[in-house]
This record gives sequence, structure tokens and C-alpha cells, in this order.
Amino acid sequence: MENEKIELKDSTIKNIVKELEKYNLSLTSADIKGIAFENF
Repeated sequence: MENEKIELKDSTIKNIVKELEKYNLSLTSADIKGIAFENF
């Protein structure tokens, strides 16, 4: 686990950003952001 690496194509990252741009994450609690980060 320590050396795990996620490799994504540039197009995949762009698609993820495009989807997340819809949401204003500054209005969510730190707990929700932490849970989302851990799941991602």
C-alpha cells in the first residue's frame, strides 16, 4: 500500500475536473471533503 500509485490519462483527469466543477466544495464540511478524498 505504501508504494501505491494512481496513473490516470490526461483526458481522464480533465473529465474528473469537468464533473467536479459543478459543485461548490467550499460550502461542504471538512468531514465530507475528507471522506471524499479517502474514497477517491
